[in-house]
Formats: sequence, structure tokens, C-alpha cells
Amino acid sequence: MEALDGSLLRLGVDSLDLYQMHAPPAKNSITEYMDVMTNAVKAGKVRAVGVCNFSEKQIREAHAALEKHK
Repeated sequence: MEALDGSLLRLGVDSLDLYQMHAPPAKNSITEYMDVMTNAVKAGKVRAVGVCNFSEKQIREAHAALEKHK
């Protein structure tokens, strides 16, 4: 969340239309990162979350983690 807040500050905006993760997390689980992204959406800091360079299994894991918050 600190990195997102820093980006918002540097860009001079209150929210981003898309927060794109360009690689799977190395330290924490995908589910933990998607929980943080859900909090960012709920806080109005991000409108949508995207991923790239994830395997099919990792994309499904990210999707399932986001879906549990609906």
C-alpha cells in the first residue's frame, strides 16, 4: 500500500484507473497481494486490478482471491 500511496502522490492524483502487477510476488502470496489490492479498491485508490507475466495457475489464484471479496 505504501508503494501505491507513493505513486498517487508523485502523480498528483487521488486514484488510478488500473493497478497492474507486472510479476508475481516474490515474498508474499498472491492471495495476500490481492487482499491489499481489494483494500485499495475499497478505499477508492484503484478502480481495477490487473496482472501480467503470471502463469495460468497464478492468474486463477489471483482471480479467486479477488472474487472472495465480492
